[in-house]
Amino acid sequence: GRWFLSFRGLQSLLNEEFSRPEWKPNTIATLLTKAVLNPQEWRERLSNAVPQQHPWEAAATTTWPKHVLVAQDKHYTIILSYWGSSPERSVAIEGGTGMSWTLVLEGELEEQAVNLGNDGPTVVRSSVLKEESCSFLSSFETSGAASADIVERSHSSETPCVSLHVYHPPLPEAWLKG
Repeated sequence: GRWFLSFRGLQSLLNEEFSRPEWKPNTIATLLTKAVLNPQEWRERLSNAVPQQHPWEAAATTTWPKHVLVAQDKHYTIILSYWGSSPERSVAIEGGTGMSWTLVLEGELEEQAVNLGNDGPTVVRSSVLKEESCSFLSSFETSGAASADIVERSHSSETPCVSLHVYHPPLPEAWLKG
């Protein structure tokens, strides 16, 4: 049999790491990269957010992505996102969240880090995250991250995508309510 990490187990590991006085962003990225999350658990969480019995059979008219709050802690927020199958490009744009880690659990996701300068927006990093890929971005300079004012994530594929996002500091409640 294969051992899976539950969301509760992930929270315990994150709590332990963030409680260290000298925690490092790269350690969080490594933790996420090595984690094998239980597909049954994240599919169950998503089934409540997607308007069909099974998220992989959702109507083409649905707006993507759908976000599910997994955990909110004093140090972080964990969000699970489902990007449905659609030839139309689905986009989520975030700004000023501090640090964010993205782990693709299934499918693939495009990610662009953009800085807003006096001469207009500049893409500082553009990548395609495939299954089990992890990225780390920060709104300020830190080792191991592209500094970004805005992060744009997008998906356009007939194959759905599921991504897990960890934010530090935690997202404000207004963002969580949509």
